[in-house]
Amino acid sequence: MDDYVVSGFVVLLFFLAAYAILGRISKKREPDPPSPDSVALRALCLGALIMRAEFEILFQNNIEPDTTESIRNMASDLDTYLSEEELVNYQSRKEKKLFSKPLGSWSESDLIYSSQKTESLGVLLWSLSFFEDMPAYDIEFNQEDVLKRTGLTNPKKEFLDKIQPRSSAEIIEAQNIAERQHKVEDEKISAERHLALNWLCGYSRDWDSEIISLPVPS
Repeated sequence: MDDYVVSGFVVLLFFLAAYAILGRISKKREPDPPSPDSVALRALCLGALIMRAEFEILFQNNIEPDTTESIRNMASDLDTYLSEEELVNYQSRKEKKLFSKPLGSWSESDLIYSSQKTESLGVLLWSLSFFEDMPAYDIEFNQEDVLKRTGLTNPKKEFLDKIQPRSSAEIIEAQNIAERQHKVEDEKISAERHLALNWLCGYSRDWDSEIISLPVPS
């Protein structure tokens, strides 16, 4: 085989490889936003995570036997609710891992990770029109108000029937604002809202595929 043919063959292989790589990159970058029902189910799972974190804090800081038993029962009722409503099928890997731990065994990083999800949950609820506006980036969502709007422990159908998804344009605009805010001020409010809005825009379908720096459960 002469040098001309060899060179041509090498060039052809180069272009074929480049085309394949570009094809994979193009597919990887194609946004794939979740459906409104998927957003609602994700919101319920986040609400359950935040509620379990509250039970953990109460349990770990309480020494009264009667109160401890009451907290244990509430945590058990939450597990039953997730199972009966089949929400366990929509929990992320990290959420399943945390819920598999015995009550009272969550580490400090577990509690921080879970409590910060109030911001993510607030964003998802905003996207479903449970909030008219998001708070300014120096103001946190109120955890009690956020949990109340999920109607957690009620049948999930009641929550699904209330959703009113915002337009893609509104979601994308909010994501752009969150991204700019996160670059300017890297703290938990902007980080969590940025994460949730990236997921809503379809930049990652895997909730646990965090592309920004956040505490993770141990």
